[in-house]
Amino acid sequence: FITQYNKDGKTVWDPRPMSAFGADAQIDASIRVKINAKATATYGHWTEPGPMGWELEILPKTPLDHVMPNQPVEFEVRYMGEPLGCTPNEMEFLLAASNTYGGEGAGDTDGFFLAAYLMGGKARMSFPTAGEWVVTVFTNKPVLPDGKFDAYKNECKQVFHSAGLSLNVRTI
Repeated sequence: FITQYNKDGKTVWDPRPMSAFGADAQIDASIRVKINAKATATYGHWTEPGPMGWELEILPKTPLDHVMPNQPVEFEVRYMGEPLGCTPNEMEFLLAASNTYGGEGAGDTDGFFLAAYLMGGKARMSFPTAGEWVVTVFTNKPVLPDGKFDAYKNECKQVFHSAGLSLNVRTI
């Protein structure tokens, strides 16, 4: 949990849930953060990995053992066991970065990355350069009394999830 509140006229970030501050606290924001990451490895031949049962996860649907530059690679993204995708109220993306492509993957905050819309829990992208790539997805949901996260109504205002998957794009 990360909670933002005002103390003596200054904004403070604290790694505790809202309930740690009492009912009279002036909470500006409070977020539950859940981050998962995985890497793939092949021994012998490619075996498609199954779901881990995480709240948010990326599943490769294309064998990742011999991905070449500019080859389309398909991914499935599952959120709470269901496909995550764009809705009329939310635009969900799959992102990819690499230090071989410049920008964010190289630690440059002014840099750039690849992005693909998630439609019905699926996205496809082609990696333009050989090297190590990290594919990520983020989603942020409000805690509503009648929503999926009502169990957190006293702990936070938002539930943030992030999932990552690393892969290697090979040269010829």
